[in-house]
Amino acid sequence: MFSFLGTAYATSIRIGVIQHQSPLRTSMAFVLLGGFSLVLTPLISRLLERANPRWLLSGGLLQMATGDFWMATLDIRETSLGAHLAPLGLAGIGYAFSIASVTAVAVNTVPVRYTGMASASTSLLRDFGFTLGPALIGAVALGQAASAFRSGLSASSLPPATQAAATEVARAGGPLAVNSLPPDSAPGQAVSLARDALGQGYSLGYVVCGTAALVSCLLAVSALRSDRKNAPSPQESPAAGTPATTAPEPL
Repeated sequence: MFSFLGTAYATSIRIGVIQHQSPLRTSMAFVLLGGFSLVLTPLISRLLERANPRWLLSGGLLQMATGDFWMATLDIRETSLGAHLAPLGLAGIGYAFSIASVTAVAVNTVPVRYTGMASASTSLLRDFGFTLGPALIGAVALGQAASAFRSGLSASSLPPATQAAATEVARAGGPLAVNSLPPDSAPGQAVSLARDALGQGYSLGYVVCGTAALVSCLLAVSALRSDRKNAPSPQESPAAGTPATTAPEPL
């Protein structure tokens, strides 16, 4: 959930705020990210009856990671919807599989008496990821962008007066403020530097989202068991010759 909402936030800033594309073009990106959940839900429901949810979850997380890493490689000046179609669609399909199977995985890997607790814990962590995603990705991306902009501005051949004016605007509103200046204004000559810096920052944001999804995928593959046939049952009676003991029920 951290990865998904971080991706959604980074995409909205990239397409809407940095590239100044229309709200309609920006909304198409969110159709790619969220629309597959609605379309694929019937298919995924049937797959959950026939396949181990662990593999659906890990496969979806891997798709999300691939889409994020792909988005990180796109140039910030690439505004065509076609260039965004494949990576955002891949992340959206991965999200559809992940969100549909994560609760099934959580519930199926605990004893029956703990299924309610597992479901509630999953919902709590999901909300926590939704909250943390935009906040952390925004901090990482804008921090990196501000550092890259200062470095690029000091190394540029812009007149000192233009550099001073751009620095003043950046001090007030960061590289996003410089990126929004009219190109014919004096500080507007630094718009290209600000856009490049923001591209670096939000590419790093996509990498963080992709890394989170990839780590979750590895955890799903390595830590969760495909079946519990060999696990001792909580209701299993003690072996012959072994005195029966009664353990207190865990809180």
